Amino acid sequence: MFKLIFKNNFPFGFKLLLDFFFIVIIFYLMNQKIDLPILYSNLIGHLIFPAISVITLYILKVYNSMYRYFNINDILRLIIGIILSSLGFFIYAHNFEKTLVINQLLLFFFLVSFLISYRILIKVLFSKVNETSKHLNNILIFGAGNSGIITKRAFYNSSEFKILGFIDDDKFKIGKTLDGVTVFKLGNKLDKFIVDNNVSKVIISTKRLSSNRQGFLFKYFQNLNIQILKLPPVESWINGVPNISRLKSIKIVDLLSRGLIKIDNKKNKLLYNGKSILVTGAAGSIGSEILRQIIKFKPAKIILLDNSETPMFHIKKELDLISHKIKIVYYVDSICDKKVVNEIFSLHKIDIVFHAAAYKHVNMMEANPRAAITNNVYGTKLLIDFSFKYNVDKFVLISSDKAVNPTNVMGASKRICELYLASKITNLKNKTKFITTRFGNVLASNGSVVPIFEAQIESGGPITITHPDIVRYFMTITEASQLVLEAGAMGKGGEVFIFDMGEPVKIVDLATNMVTQKGLKIGKDINIEYIGLRPGEKLYEELLIDSENLLKTYNDLIYISKKQVVDKGLSDLIDDLIDLAFKNCDHFLIVSLMKKIVPEYISNHSEFQILDNNDKNTL
Repeated sequence: MFKLIFKNNFPFGFKLLLDFFFIVIIFYLMNQKIDLPILYSNLIGHLIFPAISVITLYILKVYNSMYRYFNINDILRLIIGIILSSLGFFIYAHNFEKTLVINQLLLFFFLVSFLISYRILIKVLFSKVNETSKHLNNILIFGAGNSGIITKRAFYNSSEFKILGFIDDDKFKIGKTLDGVTVFKLGNKLDKFIVDNNVSKVIISTKRLSSNRQGFLFKYFQNLNIQILKLPPVESWINGVPNISRLKSIKIVDLLSRGLIKIDNKKNKLLYNGKSILVTGAAGSIGSEILRQIIKFKPAKIILLDNSETPMFHIKKELDLISHKIKIVYYVDSICDKKVVNEIFSLHKIDIVFHAAAYKHVNMMEANPRAAITNNVYGTKLLIDFSFKYNVDKFVLISSDKAVNPTNVMGASKRICELYLASKITNLKNKTKFITTRFGNVLASNGSVVPIFEAQIESGGPITITHPDIVRYFMTITEASQLVLEAGAMGKGGEVFIFDMGEPVKIVDLATNMVTQKGLKIGKDINIEYIGLRPGEKLYEELLIDSENLLKTYNDLIYISKKQVVDKGLSDLIDDLIDLAFKNCDHFLIVSLMKKIVPEYISNHSEFQILDNNDKNTL
């Protein structure tokens, strides 16, 4: 019964009646036991002061707060309410009863003391009752500021969580007691406290952490098998209190993000404002984010081209909700349909092309080389040729790190696209500035490793990894898209822009971090299984071909490789490859010609390795 009473919040009316009852009792007892002049001899007389008091407290919104969050602000409102009530009663008694209540201060003292004391008692009981839960999670809060204290108080009524202390970098707070618990700093003392008290989670209460600091904290606590949670958005708080049911773990995307990227907004706006822009693969991860970013620069028209109907439907629905005056045209069609591509260029007078459409999954293209050519190479060739024909100002090809020293069909197909684009640059009649951007894996993109791991974790595992030593470069979708736009703005034609991908990430570490962030442990809750490298896969990716040299740009995250001179006959070989892919389904014949076009293409863990032992100059 006791636990049931103090388990839930007291309703508004109950709190008001409780105060009324206690004030009546105190007022009555003081009239009986102390030489306080008795103003009234009837029951109604003893109800005047209590009525004035609860009405005043109601007006001051004293009953809007919850007792388990009772704090100094509530105490001040209560004191002000009793002062105003006593003053009002004094005026009433003086004018209507002609009798002065001489012990008004004593009455005020008893009322304030009792009303504050019983609220504190209820607050303590709330906390003690919920401490007895068998399923308690011991928690620390990082950030001993106002939001940290508010967060701690949000857990008073929680049957699941118990706050044991704060963590802070402020040397003036470290070692102090705040709201009943100790403030720690990072170090051995904190580590011992975490182990001794079986702490399982840390809540980040401050919003002022940099990406680097956030990443450091994640690694620090991950080594202690501690899950890091972050507060929900302020707009979801209830009466200024965070909704603890909406606490979320920090996403891997947030940890690997480098925060705000510096881009030249003036230069971007100058290029994209008022222009007609075509985005292929517009419903995909990169293409759709390019749309979101480029809308800010107010182009006159954006043409979206993608062959996936449902994703295009969703991106249209999203763009319809954004307030803008930009004309948006949607084409659910293929970049390989020559008539459609020609129609797009002839009708819309395209100024700029962002070509993001491609088949990109290594294992799928390794099993379907013909599709890699008919879609990736032929589709790109069509777009380049029509950009040339219709005098497009800029053409930006979105390539891949897998195009560098390729070991698989997909990477080789992207390298061939780069080579065909380079062959067009040497044409003196060309008005189009052809630009290539090259970067690594994009976090949380469709089919990337992060959503795959998330699904495996949700299903209870195991997490499947090809090799314990495999590493990859990662960049967030937003970072990649912003840098593509920046490269497009700075490009003068012929450049291959290489993006700084940061430090390579070991995939097994990525998986371990994701498991920890779910509050689970590798080997206990989730297992990792190594399944071996897949056809065409390599342990590490590269961003630079051996013959390339990097030049710095004004953006610290973008480099330019030196322009590559392409053999005049290479364009004819690429045409031959496309013709072969449309006429012949012999994968070995297709891949053999790909290897002739891209001499550095050496297959890895693939059936096509046999071709590397043959003379690449023969078919």
